[in-house]
Amino acid sequence: PAFKINHVTTMYEDTFGTSWFGTNGGGIVRLAKHSFSALSSFTSNGEEYIKTIQQSDGRNIIVGTERGGIQKITMGEKGEIIGVEPFLEHQLPKNMLFRTMVQLKQNAMYLATDIGLIHFDGKNVFTFTTANGLPNNSITALATDRDGVLWIGTSNGLATLSNGNIQQYTTADGLTNNSIRTLFVDINNTVWIGTDGGGVNRFLRFNGKKQFDSLTSDEGLVNNFVRTIFQDSEQNIWIGTRNGLSQLHIRKFELYGKKFGLSDSYVR
Repeated sequence: PAFKINHVTTMYEDTFGTSWFGTNGGGIVRLAKHSFSALSSFTSNGEEYIKTIQQSDGRNIIVGTERGGIQKITMGEKGEIIGVEPFLEHQLPKNMLFRTMVQLKQNAMYLATDIGLIHFDGKNVFTFTTANGLPNNSITALATDRDGVLWIGTSNGLATLSNGNIQQYTTADGLTNNSIRTLFVDINNTVWIGTDGGGVNRFLRFNGKKQFDSLTSDEGLVNNFVRTIFQDSEQNIWIGTRNGLSQLHIRKFELYGKKFGLSDSYVR
């Protein structure tokens, strides 16, 4: 069978219509022309633990592995695999723990690792750490909004990077938990923050103020340990947790309390 491991960590469909499946210890499996096949290149040295799969420049595939660095799969004009080679092999730190990445224009990208936020500008590599203003060096999630702001989730706080400036957010600013697990930007440019024990937070701009609201098990969320957030074609928000799936059916989800102007958060 193509799948040696049933634990699928990431999925991606490229512009050729090929589906890619990354696994936790079983490398990569492709579905092309109704046939599954495993890639022989991702079988050892940490490369078999796949964290993310993305397409670069509309053709080639970039694969982030947990301990085997970044790999580039060169694709032909018809979607066939030409070759596999390390990407940024001599520029990235050895033995770093890779988690996810955000691609920018002209092969530039941000990488989430356990030693900081690594920025590759197409030529050079720079690592943002707590010395540069991050709340923690263990980067767990990344997302970019429509304003070009990079949102950075860490194991001990949230941060944004805009025009070279880093701003931190923690429970002192309204987050329900500092351990960030996932980030998602919806169609309305709202940032959703999934936490490890504090449910979901949203970043809102209200009357010129920047504030967070929350959705936890107290409001009906199935579990407060959030793993992934997604929006479907009808704009419903799906929240995957450690103990089930929740869906926000309504198109506009608002929470109001004292911080939004009410005299009290308790409504009789």
